[in-house]
Amino acid sequence: KIKRYYNRAHEHDFGFGLPMDKQREHLYGSFSWIDARTLSGEEGMIPDPYAGVHDALETIAAAGHTLALVTARDMESLKYILKHHHLDGFFSVYRTWEDIEKRGEASKPAPDQLLSVMKEIGRFDLGHTLMVGDTTMDMAMAKSAGTRALGVTWGSHPKEFLEEAGAHCVIDTAYEIIPAKKRIFNLT
Repeated sequence: KIKRYYNRAHEHDFGFGLPMDKQREHLYGSFSWIDARTLSGEEGMIPDPYAGVHDALETIAAAGHTLALVTARDMESLKYILKHHHLDGFFSVYRTWEDIEKRGEASKPAPDQLLSVMKEIGRFDLGHTLMVGDTTMDMAMAKSAGTRALGVTWGSHPKEFLEEAGAHCVIDTAYEIIPAKKRIFNLT
């Protein structure tokens, strides 16, 4: 239940017997604890990539697409996970939790971080950008930026949440990314 309401804690009472503000405090504290455990190097603490992600990233990069990553994680744990799984070479630009303060960017669902990576990449416009994400915050960020959004169900939020938040399409496996992109942009 907690994972299902990640980034939507303000909308749900988890029934922990605490006021909502204290529930949020504990929930976000648990996410920080998970990040710290990830960096500990302890066996089994680095999450595995979802099936097909590495192959999908290779295919997308080989097709000439530039990949960027916008996440609520901190930069240290993000780079640690990407390096551990040999995924660090796929992304040209990153935006993390620290960029909200460092760059003065608003967090998701505001479009700031997505627009910022697009500007840094320098050669893309809104009509040619696809935001791939697993949370309602990702879908809302894409919508507020004016880009298309592809929801993925292998992360935090279920299909119905992603659709309600504005996903143009929702997929269940990484192998579906390229076909879904073609459908979204009418490139059959």
